[in-house]
Amino acid sequence: MPGSPPTPGSPSANGGQFYLKIDRLRKKLLDLTRRNPLIGTKLSDRSNSLVRAVDASPETLAHCLYQGERLRFKPLPPMTGAPPEELTEDFTLAMHAARLTDEEYLRDSKIPVKQGASQADLLAINDEIEKRLIDRVRLARGLPPRQKKDHFSLIQHALNNGVNPNYELPFENGPAPSNVRSRKYIQTLLLPSDMDRKLKALMSKCRLAEEETGINALKAAFGFLEWSEDREKILSPLILASVRLSKKDGRSGAEFILESDEGEGEGNFVLAEKMRLQFGLEFPTLRLDKNGLPLLENYFKEVSQAVAQHNNWRVSRQAILGLFPSARMSMYMDLADGVHDYENLPLIRDFVLGGDGQAGSYALDYEVERPEFEAKIPGFVLDADSSQASILIDLKDDRNLAIEGPPGSGKSQTIVNAIAAALADGKTVLFVAEKQAALEAVKSRLEAVGLGEYLMPLQAQRSTWPQAMASIRARCEMREPQKSSDHQIKRDRYKKVRGRLSEYVNVVSAVYGRTGLTVYDIIGRNVQQAPISANALRISKAHEKDLANFKNLRVDERNDALKAASELEEAIGEAKAKPAWRGVNLTYADPLKIEAYLEEAKNVAEGFEKALEVHDGLDPDLKGLTAEEIFKVRELLAAAEKKVGPVIDQAKKAAVYMAEASGGLQNIGSAFQSLSLADLSLARERVVEANKRASVVLTPAIKA
Repeated sequence: MPGSPPTPGSPSANGGQFYLKIDRLRKKLLDLTRRNPLIGTKLSDRSNSLVRAVDASPETLAHCLYQGERLRFKPLPPMTGAPPEELTEDFTLAMHAARLTDEEYLRDSKIPVKQGASQADLLAINDEIEKRLIDRVRLARGLPPRQKKDHFSLIQHALNNGVNPNYELPFENGPAPSNVRSRKYIQTLLLPSDMDRKLKALMSKCRLAEEETGINALKAAFGFLEWSEDREKILSPLILASVRLSKKDGRSGAEFILESDEGEGEGNFVLAEKMRLQFGLEFPTLRLDKNGLPLLENYFKEVSQAVAQHNNWRVSRQAILGLFPSARMSMYMDLADGVHDYENLPLIRDFVLGGDGQAGSYALDYEVERPEFEAKIPGFVLDADSSQASILIDLKDDRNLAIEGPPGSGKSQTIVNAIAAALADGKTVLFVAEKQAALEAVKSRLEAVGLGEYLMPLQAQRSTWPQAMASIRARCEMREPQKSSDHQIKRDRYKKVRGRLSEYVNVVSAVYGRTGLTVYDIIGRNVQQAPISANALRISKAHEKDLANFKNLRVDERNDALKAASELEEAIGEAKAKPAWRGVNLTYADPLKIEAYLEEAKNVAEGFEKALEVHDGLDPDLKGLTAEEIFKVRELLAAAEKKVGPVIDQAKKAAVYMAEASGGLQNIGSAFQSLSLADLSLARERVVEANKRASVVLTPAIKA
């Protein structure tokens, strides 16, 4: 069967790893689970994803579509109004006769009406009497009972209106299927409101799927294989035809029209692969008659014979309109062994097996302004940064790339520039995307830059033969665009401005002197460190003398000096640690503002240098201390001050006492010669008392 993978032992199967890997990749394209509608179709009357046809053979419906017929969907008649059999002349005559002879009708007509009954009540009573008469006439003529809303049956309603309600469609008798071709409609088993709701929902889902994938997923399915797996009944479509559903508003209401999408009917390859891989069954090929129409009935018979060995497996003759995504079926068939000689295509071989180049490595950004790189880029139709320009350079060198980036990072913009560059080189480009939105984004941008005439859309709804010919005709009728007269002048001006900008970048990026810092770093640090440097300068100026003469300070003065040294150490450390430019919110400044900022940065730098000089001139006992050590010394001095303070006060008192005692002794010495023995004894007692008092005060002071 076409599209089958190579069997073990075949030449291609033994041809190496290439076809083995291709075969593994092929299998990933198909979903062989029952979640796939092509394997397990859920036929529910409540589903809005499908509409089932009745009262016509599958082959008749298929041939009408393939021959270009536009078939209208037809609902069952609404519940209001008389059914067709009651509108015949015979039934009308029978009703006239019954009104004259039916005893029950005559009796009911003579029953007196309650006093005060309204006109509406009278009409309701007469309508009920009339309905009972109609039921008796239908029964007498052998017609089925009339449908009622409280006991409504769609099947009976269809039978009453001459419609075969069986979803198992009949065989066609004779070569001309008159029930479809003459009436040009597809009969459904739905009331008008239900049919409108289902078909509108189906059109909406089909439109959404096509916008996302660019492929029409609406299919008419003819015939189903009814089989089982794990004791579960499964229905899988056999023949699929791509169709279009449209809505037309008319005087009698909306009409839904079904027509072929200019595609040929094809078998369900997903089901065929499922049967082949899991059950070893080979499905037949759908054949065409001499007019190019599919022979559905023959195909149904051949499938029935292929599954005859499985009990309870059969072909169900149903026709359904629904969504059957099959975008990957074509890719699956194209990758079949023997269809194309992919192994001899270097690009595909390297993609599948991996090339000898820099696979998996990250591309580098080039200096795109350099002449050797600029010559490779003919120009940009959209803005591009250096990384995007580097992509075009790699493409010019025939390198294979994978471009990654989050939404909004300029991937579509880069693709447009790449396509324009390839067109400028006289190349033909095939742009493929899984989502329709991606195709539209690139297409609209190419049209916006004036390259729309070079495009040939190949999406599902835009690749018909007339559309393709119209696109080619528009390209052939194009006039050569006029070149701008001042193009070279603008190009030279651009190069001049770009050169000045590059020179500026080189200057501000260069290292200044022996600082080891660039101009960016110097300006950034000065602006960011301005408040910190000013703080360090304030501290150094306020305590310059104390910090340089720490040994000769009093206890309280040393405490203040240590506090200033700690603050200075913190300010200088913070200035060195903080990264440049943090907190700078300057987004734009004119030249005058820039000059003012530079002058301020210069002043701050000078102040910071002064603070560093003060820091370098600190007393050696302070210079080697860190901020934490200075804090510890401050704490020890504060604690000592608390303990020594009272002792110093006592020492001061003792000094006063000693001064008084010394003065007394001097007085005694000068008057010693004139004292009597009694006076000397008294003086001796006073000196002993003074010594005792001084000893009491000085002893703890000396210990402290």
